[in-house]
Amino acid sequence: MLLRYCRRILVGSVAVMSACAPPLPVALRSTYTDHFSAGTAVERNPPSCRVHIVKLTDERHSPELLGIVLGRAVRAPPDAAVWLRSIMNGLQARGVMPIFDDDRSESDVPIKVQISLLIAWLTDTGSNKTANVVLHVQTRSPGAEPGGRDYRGGSSTIDWSASADELQSTVDRAFAVALDKLAVDFRQLCSK
Repeated sequence: MLLRYCRRILVGSVAVMSACAPPLPVALRSTYTDHFSAGTAVERNPPSCRVHIVKLTDERHSPELLGIVLGRAVRAPPDAAVWLRSIMNGLQARGVMPIFDDDRSESDVPIKVQISLLIAWLTDTGSNKTANVVLHVQTRSPGAEPGGRDYRGGSSTIDWSASADELQSTVDRAFAVALDKLAVDFRQLCSK
């Protein structure tokens, strides 16, 4: 009798402890999925403006973490360089062809930029999840303002399940807003 009672307490304790265990973190993919009018964007804005990205860095204080949603850590993609390059390739749908520093054949491109990811944060506020990003861009080209400029993007949606795909989409949408603004300025520089 005492043995059965002790077993029940032990089983109940294990169940309570596992319920109190922190949820497993979720990691986002290194591939950016664009949210700019898929299908028609490239037809509307063929990449006629070329920009040479000479430096692309992740300058966040905690580059391994993107935030906390429903008490669960959201991890950044493991390879920041691949992730950021994937995001910058989203400029093509906005009429801007990014040329990366390792493509030496395109070194004659007059617009040269350094892009730093300063903020990428994902959080929840009860029933919503919100992503915010800030890209700092320094441009060296004729007609560019010295000192650089910050480009912000944000996205807020209902938090249905906080699945990896749902979180990825929210972050990607925030980057899409920042890329929209960045592409406008790049196309203006190209037209000068």
